[in-house]
Amino acid sequence: MTRETGQLDITRSISKSAGFSLPLVLVASLMVLLGGLVLVDRSSDGLISAAFQGESGEAKDAAETGLTRIVGELNRQKNRGLLAKSTSGADPDGYRWVANSADTPINTCLGTPAGKPDLTSTTSSIGYGAGTYNWVYLDAGGQVVATAAQATKAYRLLWVKRQPLVDADGNPLLKIFQPTGRGTVTLAVEGSALRNGQTVSSVRLEEVLQLVPKCCGVPFGGSHGNVNYGTGSDGSSVCYAGGNWGFAGGVAGNNTGYIKINGVTTIQTGEDPPQPVNPITCIADSTAQCSFDPTSTPYTLQVTPTRLGPVPEFEGPAVTAGRIERSGGSLSPDIKSSTTAFATCLDSSNVLVPDCSAAATATVVLNAAVAEGPEHPFCKIYTQTADGQEALHCKLAVLDYSAFNIRVINTNVRPLRLYFPDAGAVVSSGGGKTLTHQAGNKTTDLALFGCRSCSSQTITLAGNVSGVDLLAWFPQGSVTISGGSVFSGVLWANKIVSNGGVTWTVPGSGVAQAMELAGYGVPADDATTTDGNPLVFDWVARAVERFRWFGR
Repeated sequence: MTRETGQLDITRSISKSAGFSLPLVLVASLMVLLGGLVLVDRSSDGLISAAFQGESGEAKDAAETGLTRIVGELNRQKNRGLLAKSTSGADPDGYRWVANSADTPINTCLGTPAGKPDLTSTTSSIGYGAGTYNWVYLDAGGQVVATAAQATKAYRLLWVKRQPLVDADGNPLLKIFQPTGRGTVTLAVEGSALRNGQTVSSVRLEEVLQLVPKCCGVPFGGSHGNVNYGTGSDGSSVCYAGGNWGFAGGVAGNNTGYIKINGVTTIQTGEDPPQPVNPITCIADSTAQCSFDPTSTPYTLQVTPTRLGPVPEFEGPAVTAGRIERSGGSLSPDIKSSTTAFATCLDSSNVLVPDCSAAATATVVLNAAVAEGPEHPFCKIYTQTADGQEALHCKLAVLDYSAFNIRVINTNVRPLRLYFPDAGAVVSSGGGKTLTHQAGNKTTDLALFGCRSCSSQTITLAGNVSGVDLLAWFPQGSVTISGGSVFSGVLWANKIVSNGGVTWTVPGSGVAQAMELAGYGVPADDATTTDGNPLVFDWVARAVERFRWFGR
């Protein structure tokens, strides 16, 4: 019994020991398994987080790449006019370009009209696609590809806040006359990371860049003629104008124009005392086209591919062009002996000639203040869109004052625009006759416009011409100035020849007014302007002033 009992006790002890160890082993195994699962989960979270961070980084990289490329595209000469708009105020298109933004580029620094932006191209970094700005797709190497399925990232332009040149009241906002004259342009670009053609991450980058005026064809820090194009102490750059921008030859933009200035020719500013105008601008590809040999003053001739754009044309319904001339011993029927007529004839005592006798007429008066009437059907009154002021527009076939003087009056009441749409000799003078412009407020209150695309026009300005202040803009015109003439005003033509003792005063304010009338200028800030008128310029987007990110 004792032996059997002991045997039974030993068996029971072994069984109790085995039952106690098994749960411990199972618990330990479970703990190891749970720990592994935790490590796997943490590792998976890390991989997922890393993947998200990588995709976000790709989206940011795409946005930065896109903005850099878009700014580079906008800074190309043909696109710089897209960086600014002519007015501010309520402008629904202020954040988006429209078709006419490209049709009438503001940039004057282009040699040919063909250099304009292409806003509709689906391959351009700034173009439209299906009514919105198009996506540009990039592969892993940063190369542009055709479809989203081929790409790892993409970018597109969202909107642009352009720099207004003037405020709603016409006051200048981009003050290029000042060393700190600069504006801003804001661009928003969206960047995306793609996987199998689908967007997995998207961010938006907005940057505000400085918009800095730049002289045509001149690098920053360079010179334009003998006028320094400097950089201010604050890093801004402007087109300084120690003198004024003078004659412009070659405005047809086809590289056929030239300037030939010979003899004792004086081209001066309206300052007291007068200063030489520098530079004289010749629009051509070669200085051989531009002969510049004055014997009186050392001028500077600047050759630049400047383009002034289309000259204004006569508005409204077609009318027969008038004629102001003496032909075959008689005056043209458009010259009347009536105070209500546009062109009236005076004798040597400034008294109306009853029948406008050719022999008795010493002066023909062109009156800008007359009302529309049957005595001058070639003239119409229009409202100028720039400032809301009325102007008298007259279409002329000929203005020939070689047999009498011309006196233009009342342009302070209403500016006078004379349009010459036909080819041939359109303006002629001689015999010591004079052309005077009285009571005008601006140089551009008397403006002569040639044709856009007709064959060549001939303009002869000769004789003792005094007291005239005008803008003469003949893109296809050949202008000859000779015979001891004295002028004041602005002259843009395709070919300009000055011979003999000629003095032309180019007022700085007149050039600014002409640029503004042409739609390419920035109004002067009268309160701060002390340096005359700017040279032909455009602008570029440069240093980043600030930026911010949206999204992750």
